[in-house]
Amino acid sequence: MPFLSASAKIENLFDNLGSASLNVTVNPGEYEKGFKTIVREIRKVKEQGFNQHELDRAKASFIEKRDYQFGERNKVTSQNYVTVYVNAFLRDLPYPSAEFYNEFYNLHIKNIGLEEVEANIDKFYNNKNRDFYVM
Repeated sequence: MPFLSASAKIENLFDNLGSASLNVTVNPGEYEKGFKTIVREIRKVKEQGFNQHELDRAKASFIEKRDYQFGERNKVTSQNYVTVYVNAFLRDLPYPSAEFYNEFYNLHIKNIGLEEVEANIDKFYNNKNRDFYVM
């Protein structure tokens, strides 16, 4: 594998502006190969999508991570609270408890279907408004 790690995400930047991003950490000296590989993988996802088993595995992994975070909720740093409170003040966002988030995600993640995932992939991973930056 020409990269050490890779991830993709879709997130809201502002109220009506979303963003899709790819992050890849390549092996030293394999920059071009790593970049081409991750672009090829995203292209494959756009063309073939995911199957139900892959979605189920991703949901289980997400819930496992959320459950771990919930178990560690009493070890949260002050900086995390600052970020939550600043967002609540500046963006008028609620700041629910860790218990609320845990219940919410465990209840609703099972309702995410392949159609929703593929619609978001089509919406965000396209050839419009694309920027690349390398750090």
